[in-house]
Amino acid sequence: LHALGFVFLGVLLTSLADISPAMNALKYKLPPTDEDSLQRLLGEIFEGDLDEFRDYCMEEDAWEKVVELLDEEDGAGWDLLNDLCFARERVRDSRGTVDVSTAKRLLESPFFDRRK
Repeated sequence: LHALGFVFLGVLLTSLADISPAMNALKYKLPPTDEDSLQRLLGEIFEGDLDEFRDYCMEEDAWEKVVELLDEEDGAGWDLLNDLCFARERVRDSRGTVDVSTAKRLLESPFFDRRK
């Protein structure tokens, strides 16, 4: 689940990036969105703080729509990313308990419930 979280985040940041014609004219390049770069950002730079990472993403004009999507349903997308990207840490911290994320439980996230 850990790796899936970073792949999912990378897909969101690249496929939903909104690069305007003006940005294209300036040969704008998105910040790196590969799994290693995102793990470094979330783990080392923002020390697991998704609120700070969200603020970083908001500073990128091209990622505004991505942040808006993740903000929907009271931040359900950010909660999902937190569960995915930090699943390994949660397993380590919850040894001896049954509080472990499963793929089935994650698929029940409000982020995926778009039947409004």
